[in-house]
Amino acid sequence: MKKQFTIFLLLILSSSLLFIAKNVFATEGACSYHSGANCGIGHINNRAVCNDGWLSSVPYDDMEECIGYSYSCTLYLSNQQYISQKTVLKQDLEIQKIEIDKLKSDLSNLDYKEAQALIDLQESTIGRGITAGGLQPQINAINREYAQKRLNLSQQIDTTVSLYNDSVKKYNGICRIYTDEEKNNICVQNFGNQQKFNNGFCVALPPIVTACSLWTYSNWTNCVNGKQTRSVISSYPNNCIGGNPILGQSCQYEIKTEEKNNNATTNNQTKENSNSNLNGKNFIEQEKTLITKIDKNLSKRVIGNILLQVEKNGEGWYVYPDDQKKYYLGRPADAFSIMRNLGLGIKHSELNNYLNAKFPSRLSGKIMLDVEQNGEAYYINPDDLKAYYLSRPSDAFRIMRELGLGITNDDVRKIDVGEILNSL
Repeated sequence: MKKQFTIFLLLILSSSLLFIAKNVFATEGACSYHSGANCGIGHINNRAVCNDGWLSSVPYDDMEECIGYSYSCTLYLSNQQYISQKTVLKQDLEIQKIEIDKLKSDLSNLDYKEAQALIDLQESTIGRGITAGGLQPQINAINREYAQKRLNLSQQIDTTVSLYNDSVKKYNGICRIYTDEEKNNICVQNFGNQQKFNNGFCVALPPIVTACSLWTYSNWTNCVNGKQTRSVISSYPNNCIGGNPILGQSCQYEIKTEEKNNNATTNNQTKENSNSNLNGKNFIEQEKTLITKIDKNLSKRVIGNILLQVEKNGEGWYVYPDDQKKYYLGRPADAFSIMRNLGLGIKHSELNNYLNAKFPSRLSGKIMLDVEQNGEAYYINPDDLKAYYLSRPSDAFRIMRELGLGITNDDVRKIDVGEILNSL
């Protein structure tokens, strides 16, 4: 009896499934079991949306049904508004998704509840002599009850899925309006610094060509037909081209005249130096007015170096490490005076130790004065940390020309001007 009833019950359950509405739900995945993909409403986080509201595990761009399908924005917002609206709508979608999942679960559980109701009905008749045929009215009533529940739940699911699809469409219809700066930043983040947004695409910018503004030179060659040349060892900025390095000059001769023979020309030299002082001061004052903004990074990078204005007449400047200001070197006598006035005293024994090797980096670019001898001056070249003896004005001027770095007018005027009173 019980076996027959069980078979009968299974037949009833099988037939009752015919009452289930069109909603047949599976786990998340491709949309083949979810009435296909709803390409028209776009995607959520690049996941395709199925027609029953299910999110596919397949990315929207890889969904075969959606290839070539376009959907348009319905609302354009600034970045801040876009983020705010998207956040709110995403929360609404999550709530609706939870509601859909609950309704699907309730629908799935109806089969179990209906089966349990039929089993309970059978057990209630045990020992009462009631046949399976006698239970048919009650069985039909249970079937009708659960068929109605399935229909109700199916309608609720359809309504909720429809609302969900509308929300998804609204979510995907909100588009962001980027400023030109934001568009360029996106291109840089995704494709690198040499990218820029142009007409809807990130495009590569042409290589940035920077003119050289600083040079490190080799030593001057020997005189040939009254001329000396030298070559560029390195230049700044890296990968720069062009510029105006000083690669040639008339030969610099060291005039050796005994002091006893100088008396006849003393008055002429005094007059010439007086004119030179006036020109030097005027030049310094003029350069001060041409400074618009101090570049501390550039000043720090060239401290201790001798700079030559390659776009003027090769005027020389010494960038004093202690204040990062540039001091005009002018004529040989001026260069000698400036370098000695900015010198740093050092013991003779310590100086000798360094002269036999290299000077420490803390003394890079400094003028060292041997205070225990006759105040001999040495310039510590930042490039090799070696000392160059400044015995006479002509030596100081020659060192300036040989070790100087070429610099453009624009860059030299980003370095503050220093001045030693009564030095020119």
